[in-house]
Amino acid sequence: MALTDLSRVLWEKRKSITRTRGEQASSKLVFPMVVIFLVVVVLVGTPAFLMMNF
Repeated sequence: MALTDLSRVLWEKRKSITRTRGEQASSKLVFPMVVIFLVVVVLVGTPAFLMMNF
């Protein structure tokens, strides 16, 4: 019984740590994704803007 309980507690702790690390990783990726998005917008938008005749 005690070994089963210990196993369950350690498994829950491991899942919690993994979830926390995943959340930290996703928050660290927000800035690079925004920068990449802005670069793509500029690369796509600049030729379209230059093709317009005012």
